[in-house]
Amino acid sequence: MDDDLPTIRYVVLHHFGVPEPHFDFMIESKPGGPLYTWRCPYIPTEIAVTPATRLPNHRPIYLDYEGPVSGGRGRVTRVAGGRCLFFRRDFRSFLFVPDNARYAQYLVGPVWARPLAANAPPQLWWAIEGSGEQRGPDDAWPTEPRRP
Repeated sequence: MDDDLPTIRYVVLHHFGVPEPHFDFMIESKPGGPLYTWRCPYIPTEIAVTPATRLPNHRPIYLDYEGPVSGGRGRVTRVAGGRCLFFRRDFRSFLFVPDNARYAQYLVGPVWARPLAANAPPQLWWAIEGSGEQRGPDDAWPTEPRRP
């Protein structure tokens, strides 16, 4: 790992027992800090591209938590997690380099998307896109970030 880029933790939680089950993708903003959070319809570390909705930051307790969500808002179960690099790529997007996901790196950022409704204007959405070589189960974590 590059000494200038501290490794931080991330987690993907399956949130179920709610009207629209989904996956919460969370990354530490800094070691021990609040978690940047996105809601995804698919596991973001297992698919090439998934839409994502930016949510308010969450408490770091969710890095290790599994169980009921307060207020009767369903349950969460951990489906992925580990250490990663997460750094700004340009003024609107970030690069996420996980230690143990399917793809070598992921671009996290806003994209313009056209809604399904006829004549609706394009809207700004978040997307998480995997790129680089797919990893096999025995592949090591890269020693330095791979840049696009």
